[in-house]
Amino acid sequence: MSDLERLAEANGIALNYVSELGDRRDVSREGIKALLTAMGIDPDAPAAPGHAVSEADAKQIASCYVPPFLEGNRVWGMSCQLYGLKSHRNWGMGDFADLAEFTRLVGDRGGDFVGVNPLHTLFPNDPERCSPYGPSTKRFLNPLYIAPDLEPEYAQIEPVAPDRLRALRETDLIDYSGVAAAKWDALARMHAVFPKEGARRKSFEDYREKCGVDLDNLALFEALSEHMQQQAGAVVPWFEWPDEYSSPTGSGIEEFRRLNGERIEYFAWLQWLADGQLAQAHAVAREAGMRIGLYVDLAVSVAHDSAATWAEPNLVINGAGIGAPPDALNPKGQDWGLAPLSPVALTEQNLVPLRMELEASMAHAGAVRLDHAMSLTRLFWIPKDKDAREGAYVHYPFYDMIGTVADASHRYSALVIAEALGTVPEGFTDALAEADIHAYRVLFFERRKDGEFIPPQAYPVRALACISTHDMPTIRGWWVGRDIEWRQTVGIYDAADAEEEDRARKTAKQQLWDALVTSSLVSSEGSLREQLDADAVARIHLFAAKTPTRLFGVQIEDALGEVEQANLPGRTDPHPNWRRKISTPLEDLSRNSFFTAVCKAVAEERPRR
Repeated sequence: MSDLERLAEANGIALNYVSELGDRRDVSREGIKALLTAMGIDPDAPAAPGHAVSEADAKQIASCYVPPFLEGNRVWGMSCQLYGLKSHRNWGMGDFADLAEFTRLVGDRGGDFVGVNPLHTLFPNDPERCSPYGPSTKRFLNPLYIAPDLEPEYAQIEPVAPDRLRALRETDLIDYSGVAAAKWDALARMHAVFPKEGARRKSFEDYREKCGVDLDNLALFEALSEHMQQQAGAVVPWFEWPDEYSSPTGSGIEEFRRLNGERIEYFAWLQWLADGQLAQAHAVAREAGMRIGLYVDLAVSVAHDSAATWAEPNLVINGAGIGAPPDALNPKGQDWGLAPLSPVALTEQNLVPLRMELEASMAHAGAVRLDHAMSLTRLFWIPKDKDAREGAYVHYPFYDMIGTVADASHRYSALVIAEALGTVPEGFTDALAEADIHAYRVLFFERRKDGEFIPPQAYPVRALACISTHDMPTIRGWWVGRDIEWRQTVGIYDAADAEEEDRARKTAKQQLWDALVTSSLVSSEGSLREQLDADAVARIHLFAAKTPTRLFGVQIEDALGEVEQANLPGRTDPHPNWRRKISTPLEDLSRNSFFTAVCKAVAEERPRR
């Protein structure tokens, strides 16, 4: 082993990894050197004891909370991209009022949970940055989800013109800038008439005191971001701000507070409104009979120019990003544009940052989904300005992180669900099951080496089964190869790749249909269908719902028979990631034949009891 390799291992950098196809891939010397440099380590220095997290330091795995009713029971629910919910009253994108109504609709049909995309704070002054997985902080909420018309202050101002709201609702894709302009205008006028005393003022002040310095830093950051944008006429990332504003303790901060106290209060007030409306949506879910209620998503990290990195710069690594190595979904790999947490800083802070993120997510939820749950043990770091193929895995303190998750789940009585798809380390899924963390089991991936779909009875109990996810094609889109068309359009596939994938898809479709025949869900007679109707989509859901998994999730796009998917992973312009609205307004869901058929099939297979 060379000195460089010893230095890498001493600092937690894995020299190789096993791909999702089972082949070993070695990390390049250039990649190792770049990652060491990003960590602040001289790659030419002699190897010395570092801060590596050893996978050999095994401890007993802590167990997460599981509600008693789930023992020996199977439940179901539905997931949505909250921004994509359509209604006749919202302001052009889904909001917390829509979420409350959606939970009622699903609860009335026997569902026990509604899953949502990450609801974390994004960038209010740059609304086109709409990926819920690239947040500014994970400790607070995206105020663009606020329904202004739910609050009493809205009745005290001149309402937004109905024609303006109607135009925002009628777009095929979300006009984030238009929605933000309407909401920020109304909310600013509402804040101006917010009472200076009384019960609502006290509730806000109590919330602000409870959230403490974290909320104060976020409100300060957003007020500063707005100020810098107004001065420059463009969005300015915080690391380009004048030195006196480059941290919460900068020399110009106190003077800025003195001059902009009302605006700082406004941004804190938005968080109070958002928190209250999310709490109400969870309460509606419980009132509708849901035993889990809201099931929220915790993103894996934050953006490099975020409020979190401004407030705690030593907690992240600036010279690297995180993503995924090349795999079947994206042969070029993925750079997610997110900052990796420093394992050293995280350990030195006794994992408090992780604990605070979990507590924020679990406050108004009965379950939490850990996006890219492999981050509990390792993350794929990509050196700045390098290709994903130059990246390497960096280890994190797995047992301590599991313990932190388990402790939070018991304190908040919250189920824990893990998205563990892609390049998964050996034994990781078994470790999650031992910790009572319910890993995703996606129908598309549950296949034998010969491609045949495994039978429902072969699925594990401690899991969440589903047909698809937001990063994958819908079942009808998969059936017609819409995802293949998109990958060719954006340059992930060339014509030969697309043709090969199309041939493989035809085989996979036949294998799925054969699995339905074997399970006596469809007749063996007749040729393969060109399109899937509502009955066929319902039967595919029934196939997956028959599994022994404790949880089964229906994606709203699948339940509505949509063809387009929410997100095509990677930098995939012109695909409209995170901008699609569902085709059917909430008020009309009960008349949608796909929705009715899917809910009926799944509810009969997994009745609430």
